[in-house]
Amino acid sequence: MRRIALAAFIIFSVVLVSSVPYFNWIPTVSATGMVRLLITDPPKYSDNISSISITFSQIALCQVGSNGNETWIALTDTGRTIDLMKIINVTESLGNFEVPVGNYSQIRFMTPNATAVINNETVQLTIPSGAQTGLKVHFKSPLIISSNIVATVAIDIAADDKSIHNGKLVPSMSATIL
Repeated sequence: MRRIALAAFIIFSVVLVSSVPYFNWIPTVSATGMVRLLITDPPKYSDNISSISITFSQIALCQVGSNGNETWIALTDTGRTIDLMKIINVTESLGNFEVPVGNYSQIRFMTPNATAVINNETVQLTIPSGAQTGLKVHFKSPLIISSNIVATVAIDIAADDKSIHNGKLVPSMSATIL
């Protein structure tokens, strides 16, 4: 009788263990958190500039591993254009993004295109390293993403007025972790 009970227990255990992948019996712990990304622009432009539009083709965070290695985590590869003149003293959301838990040192905006409207004329602006390595903003202290937590990052971006008049977009950017 003991042998039958032992055999039944072994068969039951084998069936139970082999069926785990088919059923969601084991609770999982989230290894991700959320980043809420905001952007704003302070007013510092000449009266003859009516628009400064920047296209972001990718936004990514730089994750720093425990061994010091860095990995870029893409938040979005969907292109988005922001007119800096429309976010003066206004905070606009760039979205909420799920990212792996960890520490992040910087954020990068790939920017292949920018235009300005100066004296009612649209001018193409060049962005040094915008399409190659992107515009990078280093965090003053690491952005720490914890499981199931939303971290908010506000990006303050301002273009250099003189450079815009010379056909370049050389923005000054800072990040605040809220």
